[in-house]
Amino acid sequence: MRELLRMFAAMTLREALISTVQGFVAVSRMGQRRLSTILFGSGARFDQICAGSDISTGTYERVMLWLSDNWPEGAVWPEGVDRPGQCSSAASDPVPPTIPEAAE
Repeated sequence: MRELLRMFAAMTLREALISTVQGFVAVSRMGQRRLSTILFGSGARFDQICAGSDISTGTYERVMLWLSDNWPEGAVWPEGVDRPGQCSSAASDPVPPTIPEAAE
């Protein structure tokens, strides 16, 4: 049952981070340990995160922003992962006009 529910659930933040780091490695000329050193200050840190180690929210946000800012031009951002600094179509739509009945 848990697996069935998991199939319909959104990607976890850990999965999003792992997918994005692996995607960056795949579309760049940078090795995973070098990227881990740049992002976390340790070449082994990304492997630890993959194995279940935790990071703070601030670290997650900083890492994802760095990846977004440094993503190779023309490369596709990982599917299912929200890209920092990118607005969804709903968020970028203008505010709808006020409904007259509601304004009274």
